[in-house]
Amino acid sequence: MSDPTHIGKYQLEEQLGGGMASVFLARDTVMDRPVVLKVLKEANEDARNRFLQEARVAGRLFHDNIIRAYDFGEDESGRPFLVVEYLKGQDLGKALKAGALGDLASRLKMAEAVANALEYIHSKDVVHRDVKPDNVFLTDDGKVKLMDFGIARLGNTSLTQAGFAIGTPPYMAPEQIRAESPTPQVDVYAFGLLVFELITGRRAFSAESYEQVFYKVLNDPLDQAAMREAGASPQLISLVNRCAAKTVAERPQGFAQVKDELRTLPDRGATSLTVASQAVTQLFIPTVPVVAATATPVIAQKVGETRKPPLLWIGLGVALLTAIGLGAWFMKAKTPEAELNASTSAPVSLPKQPTPPDGMVLVPEGPFLFGRDKLSVTLPSYFIDKCEVSNAQYAKFCQATGRKLPPEFPKEQPDHPVVNVTFQDAKAYAQWAGKRIPTSQEWEKAARGTTGYAFPWGGAADPKFANVSTPGRPKQLVPVLQFEEGKSQYGALQMVGNVLEWVDSPGKNYPNTVLVRGGSFQDSLDKIPDVMWDAAEVPPTLAKPVIGIRCVASVR
Repeated sequence: MSDPTHIGKYQLEEQLGGGMASVFLARDTVMDRPVVLKVLKEANEDARNRFLQEARVAGRLFHDNIIRAYDFGEDESGRPFLVVEYLKGQDLGKALKAGALGDLASRLKMAEAVANALEYIHSKDVVHRDVKPDNVFLTDDGKVKLMDFGIARLGNTSLTQAGFAIGTPPYMAPEQIRAESPTPQVDVYAFGLLVFELITGRRAFSAESYEQVFYKVLNDPLDQAAMREAGASPQLISLVNRCAAKTVAERPQGFAQVKDELRTLPDRGATSLTVASQAVTQLFIPTVPVVAATATPVIAQKVGETRKPPLLWIGLGVALLTAIGLGAWFMKAKTPEAELNASTSAPVSLPKQPTPPDGMVLVPEGPFLFGRDKLSVTLPSYFIDKCEVSNAQYAKFCQATGRKLPPEFPKEQPDHPVVNVTFQDAKAYAQWAGKRIPTSQEWEKAARGTTGYAFPWGGAADPKFANVSTPGRPKQLVPVLQFEEGKSQYGALQMVGNVLEWVDSPGKNYPNTVLVRGGSFQDSLDKIPDVMWDAAEVPPTLAKPVIGIRCVASVR
């Protein structure tokens, strides 16, 4: 069947590629924006089921470091289609080969963005199973996006047949090769190999056949010398080694730990990197299912020792090649950039994510861990200001309403947070702006994320991520858009430090009080270890140079 020029409101402008699905550059004629549209061709039930599975995965994911799904449905012929954001740039695999990634510090920031995405999807009970440079996209404006959830596992649901392992061989964890039930640890393993490649410029394991790659994955250690020669610190090498450990128990148990270690590496200040040229046999770009070596033990091998694989492994290699030859219809064919630039999905239960108003970020509905005891609390979706209300914003409010500016208002600092405002001032501003002051639970979820972080950026009390009191730093306010690296899971800035923020919840210990939360530039993190769940009870008429405003808005 020939492809139409339109699918619903989407005008198809250019075919970018196609395998089991056709991928188009299209235009959303209602929103007037370019998008990527993927429509499944007439295919067997397995392909349709995988498209459906992709929809279930995409429906759970909304994160700055993950490609965004906009829409899904069926065309007039009943073929499912998915619409995702259109990105300009290139995938990490191409950027590596072109040597276009900059110094080691820049590469580690990319790694941290990927870790952010993987931590998030794991919190949604999703395992990616295909983490590799080709599935990481670098946009022209400096964003890092994880993409391609075509073989991701959602919860306990799996479409992989018994006795088959699925993934991209050079990045598959040993347990994936053995077709064991995938856990988030397979993504930790692949992340270790991805960072190895960022450091050295080459794959950790490459060879001229599948069975040789599998043998190396199961038995060979990472090339320590290559990382040292590239200038990686011992701490970074240790982290990569632990992520890529052969056994699950030796790896970091989740990406919160990985991110904490990434942020404290001495390499974050590195300005040079020696990267080897990437001499890799490009045999393993497709994702293929292979007969699992469930009965084959890992073969011990000393560093520097060479030996031929045993007959059992050779037999496995024959089985692998047979499976690949006879099961070619399983192959997840990749087209050039277009397919790599888009997540895939199917036409079921994919909720449309609301678009945040300017200057706000979305906190999706769902449970989070609240308070000292980390009680599970479920909230509906809402928007929260990305940053504190600035002097410039508050001045516009005062001009529009005839309200007086706060005492000692610094007109020469329009980008700093407004302070010396009472709770009544804050509520009046929020009402004028069509918003409201957050409840204590709304504030905490936006700051702490879903998993009960000690700080917006993770578990470590690191003052470099917030405007707090620390030796060698002036105790003063800073502009509202600073400390980007300390943002919360949802992208809200300076939820800790700079200014305390009014919260629309009453105090429990003192009558006629309301709460302020988040600490200010006068506080040090070691003195406020409970900043994510603790609050101060103050009179609503209080106006101080350390108290400001952040607003929320309901999703309608």
